Order: sequence, then structure tokens, then C-alpha cells
Amino acid sequence: MNTSIDMTQPQPPAQSPTQAPSPAQALPLLYSQLVAVNSEQHAGLRIAETPDYRFAAQADALPLLVSELSAALRHYPLAFLKTGPDSAPLLVAITGLANGRNLFVDDQGQWLNGAYVPAYVRRYPWFAVQVPTQADPLLAMDDTATQLSREQGTHLFDEQGQPAERLQQVMAFEREYIALATRTQAMVQALAQAQVLEPAQLTLSAQGGEARQLNGLLVVSEVRLQQLTAEGLASLHSADALGLAYAQLLSMGNFVHLPLVAEPGTPTVLKEPAKSRSPKSKL
Repeated sequence: MNTSIDMTQPQPPAQSPTQAPSPAQALPLLYSQLVAVNSEQHAGLRIAETPDYRFAAQADALPLLVSELSAALRHYPLAFLKTGPDSAPLLVAITGLANGRNLFVDDQGQWLNGAYVPAYVRRYPWFAVQVPTQADPLLAMDDTATQLSREQGTHLFDEQGQPAERLQQVMAFEREYIALATRTQAMVQALAQAQVLEPAQLTLSAQGGEARQLNGLLVVSEVRLQQLTAEGLASLHSADALGLAYAQLLSMGNFVHLPLVAEPGTPTVLKEPAKSRSPKSKL
């Protein structure tokens, strides 16, 4: 018996990781609400420094930056997720089976020991967008985040109401994140325009269990990549997109390393279609 699971349905990122949601749009993935950071309203606010990733426990796919490829390749399958009919695909790390469970977060909110934590997760509860009329990004936060409080943690503002060192670090992180996300999207757009992306249908089966199809993802077609003209290859090369294409192809083998189990202790085997096979900032 086969079960079809659509990766585009459960909690997809609503837009680019740097795009502010309009009133008609859903909030970005992981965020419950966003409010602008304000020195008067948030004076005395603190942030806990002990990681607790339960906010990401239901994320099956997480946005990724091109600067993270080498680290992410050691742990995650990479793919491209279509987030809307008129939007470019989004580079993501696959962290689950579209069943509302992030396989890298345990019940205590700890990330799988030794596994790379994507920058999109590490930036939470902050979210900055670049506003055309000002040099610095507009910083917002999810004020429902459990790591924010007025009782314990590191202060965000000093006694004069100026950003404390911790908040300055946040802003530096966000500025770099925005720049890298813009670069990443340009590279993904180049792959899409070159028409080397194709829908991927991956069949996963646990020993003694039912086969399940993972739909809704795009991957690089090795055949289409090999059929590109010299001009097409030069175009991808000038956009720095060739490395991203081959990184995605290489990452497909990571599906077998995901802790995909139907029951505890039951190993899971990936059956991959032949067409998908292939030869102090913290970002």
C-alpha cells in the first residue's frame, strides 16, 4: 500500500526568508506573530541563551542559505520548495516526512547531537527585512517566543535605551542573513530559468511497513544539466549556480541517513527513482 505525502502542504515557508508578510499573507515559517523591536516597549526585555528548539519541532523543511551548503550536506537532503504560483523556489533542508515532525528535534527541544542547525532556526525569534527607504534592516521579533522574558537572560537594551551588545550581534547576524538570502535566491532563480529543476517523487519504505511517496519537491535533473548548451552552462557559472546544482544532487544520498522510522528501532530504506540519482557571525 502506498501513501502519498505532499511536502507543499504542511507549514511551507510563506515567502522568502527576508520578505515581510503582508496582511493577506501567512507568517513566515516558525513564527506565531511579529512585532517591531522598540526600545521603549521592550526596555528590560531579555533573551535566554540556552537553546530550546521546540519551536521548530514541527518543521519538515527549513530554508537554507548557499553559505551553509558544506555544513548542511553532511546531514540533510537538499531540495527546492515551490512556495507560490508566482514565486521562485526556495532552497530547503529536508528535516522530516511532512507529518508534522522535525526528526532532528527531540522531546526536550534539543537538536540531534552533532547535526548542523540551519541559520534560519538560529535566527529565531528575530526576523529582519530590508526597507528601501532606510539603510538598516527593520528588526522584528516573535514576542511569543519562550526564550524572551523580563526575568532572566541577557538584556537587549542598556540603561540608556540603546541596543546592548547582544542586540547589536542580532542586527549584524540579520544584515548578513539578508545579503546571503538574496544571493541564494538569485542562484535558485538562475537554476529555475535554466529549466534544470524537475519535480521529485521519492518513495520511502520502512521494513515491514507501507511505502510512502514524498511529493511537492523540486530537484536538479542531472540529464537536463548535461544537456545544457555552452551558453547555458556559462550563464549558470556566472550566477555561481553550478555549485548549488551539484550540491543538491550530492545531497540526495542523505535521505538514507535521516532517522526515518515507522516505529522506534525500525530501520527505514529509501527507494529513489533512477532519474533522481547523481554522480563572529555564525552564518
